[in-house]
Amino acid sequence: GTEGHEVVAALAARALTAKAAAQVEALLGGPAQAAMIADANWADEIRDQRPETARWHFVNIPVSAPGYDARRDCPRGDCVVVQIGRDLAVLGDRRASRAARAEALRFLIHLVGDIHQPLHTADNGDRGGNDIHLRFRGRDISMHHLWDMQLVEASGRDPIALAGFMAAAVPPATWH
Repeated sequence: GTEGHEVVAALAARALTAKAAAQVEALLGGPAQAAMIADANWADEIRDQRPETARWHFVNIPVSAPGYDARRDCPRGDCVVVQIGRDLAVLGDRRASRAARAEALRFLIHLVGDIHQPLHTADNGDRGGNDIHLRFRGRDISMHHLWDMQLVEASGRDPIALAGFMAAAVPPATWH
C-alpha cells in the first residue's frame, strides 16, 4: 500500500551512501529521502496509463516450490524479478538518458518493496491473498489488504517515523 511503500523508500534512503544519495538527488530532483518517498508509489499511479507494467509488480512462485524458477515463474520475462534486473541495468548505464535512468530508479524504489511483500511472490491459488478473508479490528478484509495497508496503519506511526523505529530495531548494518 501507499504508506508501506513510503516506509520501504525511507528505509532505503537511510541505507544510501553519500555518493548514492547525490546520484538519487540528481536523478529525482530533490533531497534523496523526500524524493524517494514522493516517488515510492509512482509505479502504481501510472499502471492504468501503462498496462504493460502490471505484471512487473509480482511473480507467482508456487508455495510448494523450493524457490524461484525463471522458466516456470516468469516464462516471458514479465515479472518483478526480471524487471528489477532490467531497471538495474538501465540505472547503471551512464549512456542512458537521464529520463530513462530516473524512470528505472522510480520503478526500483517501488518494485523492491513489492518483491519483499510475500503475497507478491507466493502463489497459492488465492490471487496473492486477495481471496483469503480475515477479520481485523472488527472488519472483514483480504489478507493482501491486511499486509499492504492495515499493518502499517495499525502501527500508528507516519512512514518516516515507522522507518526510523524499524531501523533502530534492526540496524542497517545487519540488512545484507
